[in-house]
Amino acid sequence: MRKVVLVILAVMSVSLLGSSNSAVADDESQWSIWRAACLEAGNGPIKLADEPLTIKVWQNPNNDQYKEWVPVINGRIIGHTRSGDAIKIVISKDGKDLITLRKGLKGNNPEELGYCENFTFDVNDEGTALSATGELTLTFKYYNDQDETESVIGIRKIKVVKLAQHIGSFKHVWKYGILSDDLAGSSYFYLSVEDEWSIPRVWFYTWGNRENGNIEDVSCKIEVDGKRIELPNNFLSTYGDISSLEQREELYLKDVEGNGVINDYNWYKIRWCPNLYWGEKRDDVAEHFIAMIDHPGNWVVKIRSNGKIIRELRFTVTPDGLIAAHPEQDASKPGAICYGPGRYFVETYFGNPNEFDARFNSTAISEGMMYGRQWTSDEVKNGMIKALPPAIRGKRVFPTAALPR
Repeated sequence: MRKVVLVILAVMSVSLLGSSNSAVADDESQWSIWRAACLEAGNGPIKLADEPLTIKVWQNPNNDQYKEWVPVINGRIIGHTRSGDAIKIVISKDGKDLITLRKGLKGNNPEELGYCENFTFDVNDEGTALSATGELTLTFKYYNDQDETESVIGIRKIKVVKLAQHIGSFKHVWKYGILSDDLAGSSYFYLSVEDEWSIPRVWFYTWGNRENGNIEDVSCKIEVDGKRIELPNNFLSTYGDISSLEQREELYLKDVEGNGVINDYNWYKIRWCPNLYWGEKRDDVAEHFIAMIDHPGNWVVKIRSNGKIIRELRFTVTPDGLIAAHPEQDASKPGAICYGPGRYFVETYFGNPNEFDARFNSTAISEGMMYGRQWTSDEVKNGMIKALPPAIRGKRVFPTAALPR
């Protein structure tokens, strides 16, 4: 489906190149491109979106001292959903089903740009507590109420571990957490347009493992086919973390000054906001914006903080001012990335040494992204993966191997 969407965008963009440069005409043309992509996705087959998808643990400390955990899952379905349909998630271990989650859907309307429907499984869902650890498999199924059929739309894997928690009087107990080290390789761009009058913006999204979501003194450098683009002042800003997966161990250690130790393991999804727009050239955009159509070719975007590399993102811009779909999004291949209209996977490169992330698991990134989705393209395997820097343990090993005594 990704190739189809890109072709529609490109063909429509070319057909509109001869239109007036007035603000209304340009806005309507960009809006038409966006509408076509949404209609294509909304009327296509039902799919599980790779973004946004988050899986985390919730646990009640009063529940017999963390003896169970509840999966909290947020996700999105691409395609035409209907009232009565449902999303089901079967959680299993070693081939044995542990629990089945089910959530009814409200339905959407592709003709009104309703190309997707979000779903949430949270702590209010009864009968969803687990005590299993290790590698768990999540099988996502879609139930079609009208056809009375059920189909698998995705399989993901998580690693549930035990974390140490101090509960007072020098006593520690185990609680639960999830290791999500393969999030770091999941970066994408979103070609956005809010309505027929707005500027068609480009947003960058990256994941990072940090003590907190604060990022200071941000700067950017862009090269196209090896040549640097002159950027205006304040070209790049950030809206901060738009999604956070925060976990920590609270420890009492007798051999540490002050005794109390917080062992953090936090993932933040960062939204970057460059003054960059896609599609046709416009004359109603401020001078501090850059048009991608002016710079077709192979892009390298280096995002930095305090002069140190945060992420280096690589992708290709077409002559129409669009982003070429990466082979990882080739829908003809099993396991292709599914994001939805206007979203494009980009290869992520890291500083070497990596001075941005508090923890970094290069082995997990080399194996895949977004909860066990394996890489499918030679471009990633022979480029981004081979360039991964060494792993970073962090200030302390996470999780703690044994309960402190």
